[in-house]
Amino acid sequence: MTRPKPLAGLRIAIVGKFSVYQTVVRDLIEEAGGTFVEFVDRSASFLVCGAGAAEDGLPSLAHRAKIAAARECGVEVITEAELERLITPYVEYDPEAHAQQEAEKLENNSNYGEW
Repeated sequence: MTRPKPLAGLRIAIVGKFSVYQTVVRDLIEEAGGTFVEFVDRSASFLVCGAGAAEDGLPSLAHRAKIAAARECGVEVITEAELERLITPYVEYDPEAHAQQEAEKLENNSNYGEW
């Protein structure tokens, strides 16, 4: 039986710091059927804003600009926790396991960027 894809057809951008690597968030979005996009425009469905956007709890200038662009385009801004609630029934969301997998990928690709 095929699992439902709760984010199918949705284009999702992310900004800020998350409880896991951003690459893990991207993978989870794609696993749930969504399309990860770098930039926010009217075609985006959501902007997921990580809770730790900055050390002082306030978004950086770059993060504020991306959030403002989302709002200007009418794109809904959601939190990491809201994304987690959307996908958890359909995608295994285990931040510690995903962080370990990402660390292993980085370790195995220690020559990343070298030709």
